[in-house]
Amino acid sequence: FAMRSTDKGRQLFGLLRARDASTQYDAMVVLQRIYHHLPESVNNALLSDAMAVNSLMIILQSCSIDYVRNESLSFLLLLTADNAQIQQAVTMQGLPETLFAMLDEEDLGRGGKVARDVLKCLGNVAGNITCQRCIRETGGVAMLVLAMDKALGGRRAAGTDEDDDEDASNTNRLDVPEEARWACFLMLADIALVFAAAADSPGASGGAAGEKESLEALIRHGALGLLPRLTEEGPSLDAKLRLVRLLDALGANPLALEALNDVDPRGGTAAIFPTLVGLLVGRGPPLALRSALGRALCRAVARHSKLQEYLLASLSPPMDHGTQSAEGVLPGRSIVALLEQAAVGLSEPEHLWFALHLLLAGMRDNADVKGAALPTMRIADPGGDE
Repeated sequence: FAMRSTDKGRQLFGLLRARDASTQYDAMVVLQRIYHHLPESVNNALLSDAMAVNSLMIILQSCSIDYVRNESLSFLLLLTADNAQIQQAVTMQGLPETLFAMLDEEDLGRGGKVARDVLKCLGNVAGNITCQRCIRETGGVAMLVLAMDKALGGRRAAGTDEDDDEDASNTNRLDVPEEARWACFLMLADIALVFAAAADSPGASGGAAGEKESLEALIRHGALGLLPRLTEEGPSLDAKLRLVRLLDALGANPLALEALNDVDPRGGTAAIFPTLVGLLVGRGPPLALRSALGRALCRAVARHSKLQEYLLASLSPPMDHGTQSAEGVLPGRSIVALLEQAAVGLSEPEHLWFALHLLLAGMRDNADVKGAALPTMRIADPGGDE
């Protein structure tokens, strides 16, 4: 093979600087074929040529011929698979920003090959702690959350024709298999979980400080604001379960408390936490979703004393609003309504199970809540005045 010599390898990479796009394309095709047999030789030749990474990135960023640009993406997907030096080199050359710009051109609701290759390449560099820091510092986390929102809503970049007519866009996806429809969101969510350093997310790496910075960046840029999408019929069960995993990964951080008490960023007056409680104890969601949401919500409540106090205090109706506050149905009142149904035999056992576990989370390991909040609660007793 030509790549057994580093000098010959540099000569092949030198063809990427040719003015002729067809020459660049042919060189990338040959290099990829060689890579499958001699990956280390290709990696070493790339790293030994100071201009090779730059040449490859110029093709990806500037080439107006789709098949040539897409071939450079395929090559980068191979190169960034497991070589940390190459991952860092292409990140410093602006690979993440370029990939997010390419996502803006794709319909994430169709799960096309280019979009999936972009996300695979982004996932390759996201597991590298040095690349993570660079992505955070260049606004990549905000772009990641925005892309997740677009993938959930089936939208392309802002200002495109699809945004003006969402019904028409959804009609155009009737031929898209369900698995492909949500493929991009699932990949984006997995990248977010790597940033959050979730314990069950493959590829997470780096020290505790870096993990905390990445996790907090996700919260600051609105990752938890995606949770009200759980109430929509559109997203698949797998997509909703991935959102719940994100809640579980982010829920322990102090910044999560403020985010959960914020209102739905898409509009309306209901805060996120009461919305999630209503979904948990209500009817309709599949058991798998409620089980995952119940675990994540109970963990979040148990970790935040303010959330515990709010949940238990909301068991009593507000003086002037019945079962609602200005932010919508109070979470505690949703639980009380369920308990009242159970008292007359109208509640399903699993609904009651979730409600009681949430109440226990509201009292767990918090003497102040047990000593102060519980005695002052006014809960109606079916056999008495209060």
